[in-house]
Amino acid sequence: MTNYEKLSDKAKQIYGNVEDAMQDAEEMEGVSGVDYLNLMQEIIDEATKRYHNHDRLMDDYFIGRVR
Repeated sequence: MTNYEKLSDKAKQIYGNVEDAMQDAEEMEGVSGVDYLNLMQEIIDEATKRYHNHDRLMDDYFIGRVR
């Protein structure tokens, strides 16, 4: 089972919106070249930051529940 298949319906809808926005960035009216690469790196950086922040929040939550 892929990660996509594990998503809830709402999460799949949000993912679809993100994917559409990324596709728009590749189309004629979007960005290209170095600007495109910088955009994709910024998306990666933001997703990574949010992933790690969520990890820390979950750790705090579970540690707090155990005490």
